[in-house]
Amino acid sequence: MGAGSEPASVPRWKPLLALAALSPFLAEYLSGSTPIALLLNPIAFLVSAAFLAGLYGAGVLLVRELTVRWHRGWESVLLLGTAYGILEEGVGVHTFFATGGSTVGVFATYGHYLGTNWVWAVGLAGFHGMYSIALPILVVGLWYPQWRERPLLEGRRLPAVAGIFAVTVLLLSLFYPYAPSALGFVGCFLVAGLLGLLAWKLPRDLLLAPAGARGPGRATLLLLGAAYLPAWLLVGSLGAAARLPVTVTIVLVLLFCELPVLLGFRYVGRLDDPEPAFLFASGAILTLAAWAVLLELVGKGLGIVAVAVVALLLLRHVRSKIRARASPEGTAHAAAVPPASPLAS
Repeated sequence: MGAGSEPASVPRWKPLLALAALSPFLAEYLSGSTPIALLLNPIAFLVSAAFLAGLYGAGVLLVRELTVRWHRGWESVLLLGTAYGILEEGVGVHTFFATGGSTVGVFATYGHYLGTNWVWAVGLAGFHGMYSIALPILVVGLWYPQWRERPLLEGRRLPAVAGIFAVTVLLLSLFYPYAPSALGFVGCFLVAGLLGLLAWKLPRDLLLAPAGARGPGRATLLLLGAAYLPAWLLVGSLGAAARLPVTVTIVLVLLFCELPVLLGFRYVGRLDDPEPAFLFASGAILTLAAWAVLLELVGKGLGIVAVAVVALLLLRHVRSKIRARASPEGTAHAAAVPPASPLAS
């Protein structure tokens, strides 16, 4: 296959649609943030789905396209994903500044300083960087490796998607309460812009392990992928309950939540073998699925166990694709695919 030709066996719309759908599926429906019970009210579900598509779908496509066009790697994906989280939660739905409500809970008071929920902001921005952005890109890269290094948005589609994302954030900002001060808005845009600048400037292989470095075992990769959600729930809750100094809790969040993510992508980004990347992604998705089942059991997520089943079926499907490519026929076909980049797993 020539460098400029398209992998005709897989139409462009398939990875594009998979990526746009997978981000809200993982971050909202599987996490329980958006109840799947909205299906009982079709109009409310469609309105909600439209906003999620404009926010998550457009956001993940923008991050993916920028990193591909800039020829950058996972460090840039995570930085842009964190910037996305700041724009969504800070500028869009204002949870960084909420002074009450069930969404932020105790973090509306614990860690609230100068109008900002700092523990919540750090933890949730990182959550979005992992679950809303990096994880969907990783899974779709395993699902459709033919498109890993190729733009999905041609011509005016990229600015159009950027416009959809901007309009969605603006509309949400007008709708949600707890509007931040002018300083809060400026701070969100400033930090998001700085992260975007770093994502553009950093070397593409900064995060990757040296070539030939021995990676962690299967169980370790699963645990690294699974770490963020339970660590965030435990560290944040225990820090608030024990009234630890806010700076201590933030450091613990970075240590037990962000560090496993960095280590995971350090070792799945260099290898041509997709198995490590699949194990890391599986750990992250299985944790969310277990959380969904728990929500169903305690009566806080009516029907969410069905979402968990879909997530497991998705993992099975991606796994079957990987095994098919590893067969003699699949190996011969893969030889025509361009060389992998840091975004290839």
